Amino acid sequence: MAFVIGMDIGYSGLKIAHGASDASAPTTILRPSGAGPKEFLPHRITGSENYVLTLVDGEPWAAATEHDRFQGYDRELHKDFTSTRAYTALANATLALSGQNTVDVLVTGLPVVHCTQANIDALTEKLTGKHRIAERREVEVRKTVVIPQPTGAYMDLLSSYDDPEFLAEARIVVIDPGFFSVDFVLIERGELRDKLSTSSTQAMSVLLATANRILMERYGTGPGVEAIEVALRNGKSYVLVSSNKEELKPLLTAAAQEVAPEALKALRTSMRTGQTNVDLVLLAGGGAAMYEPTARDLFPNARIITADEPALANARGFWAYGTNL
Repeated sequence: MAFVIGMDIGYSGLKIAHGASDASAPTTILRPSGAGPKEFLPHRITGSENYVLTLVDGEPWAAATEHDRFQGYDRELHKDFTSTRAYTALANATLALSGQNTVDVLVTGLPVVHCTQANIDALTEKLTGKHRIAERREVEVRKTVVIPQPTGAYMDLLSSYDDPEFLAEARIVVIDPGFFSVDFVLIERGELRDKLSTSSTQAMSVLLATANRILMERYGTGPGVEAIEVALRNGKSYVLVSSNKEELKPLLTAAAQEVAPEALKALRTSMRTGQTNVDLVLLAGGGAAMYEPTARDLFPNARIITADEPALANARGFWAYGTNL
């Protein structure tokens, strides 16, 4: 059977779902998406290393580790992320973690506003073919498919929802809060309404910056966006601020009350233009829970669903999409 990878490379996390096309479910991996030349990593004194070592243009790179580990190397946060060496390193890490030397189908996504044909063609060309990921290891990707990012979460829902007839007839909005952007996709009777789909930059990076500002107002200093990000990704209930443990849940709830309504302005405008009601709202991505209250206010009559393990929803859906090709 074909081996399929669903790859969701985000600005904060690397999400992977891989396995044979006839498997009942994929193997999933969730790692930080920090990547940089290995020389910029500090020397670890205790414990084992937690990065994937790969090659980018023949140079050793460390990938799939925390962003704040790199010394004197700036994090990539811009719309051309897929053209960077950091993205290449993370794609190579994905291939390394698959354990395969041949990948039949690789499916990934682009943010809605960047999902132009030119960008799709460029990324498809970049990912397809043979990749030298280590000195003595080459991995071939035979076919690459690039789709709008939140479409993955919709495909994931199709594979698990207990009322497929409802999904076939419903108007569905997928809200995918990522680190760099919040993507919105409208799907009506199984068709992607791309003209009514959009993105907002009021994303998790802005929400975490707001949370850090709140802490600075309380303590005169803050832990920084990356410290809050790491605590959240590692499932901690608190973040340290000047030796004090600040609970994350109320902090992020307060930040979301400021940021989420602003993020969904673009969606409100798009939905007014489309003059359509919504039957179901699907929340995916690492920030799904923080945008749910605003989604309920915006769509009071719709079914509101948060994907299981929402950070992995797109990757699982990409894999499901690839198994049907």
